[in-house]
Amino acid sequence: MADEAGGAWHLAHGTEKSGPFTSQQLAEMGKQGRITSDMKVWKAGMEGWQSVAKVRGLQVTPVVVEPPPIPQQAAVTVAVTPAPSAPPMPVTGHVTIEKHSKQLKFHQVLAVSTIIAGIVMTFNGWAPDGTPTAAFGFGALANVMGIVWLAITKVRMWWHHG
Repeated sequence: MADEAGGAWHLAHGTEKSGPFTSQQLAEMGKQGRITSDMKVWKAGMEGWQSVAKVRGLQVTPVVVEPPPIPQQAAVTVAVTPAPSAPPMPVTGHVTIEKHSKQLKFHQVLAVSTIIAGIVMTFNGWAPDGTPTAAFGFGALANVMGIVWLAITKVRMWWHHG
């Protein structure tokens, strides 16, 4: 120690002072880990407080500065539930495509039936004198509507099934 001959040592940690301690007491406190490197000592005859690291033979525990705790972010839970009025969602996309496919095939059958009915009305829409009747006009209109309907259905099938 700085002065083994004895004397009263004082210990300071920040603004808190303690002591007096004998050299043996100070050495024992150092072995127990009660003296840290951020403390200072003083005894009569010294110019002022000195760091404990400058005192020979004193065991000093280094101050370990722990990092602050990691801030915890609040857990966010997002629950998605369909609106009560929404229809139930299909189990798989395959079911929806299959159902849509059946609807489009039904529409094709109706479009072809409309074309056939239009052809029949067109051939039977002639009067005995060779003039067209109203049935001829309705037949022609049914043919045009059936052809457009069939074309739209074909495009929709191609669009949904690639």
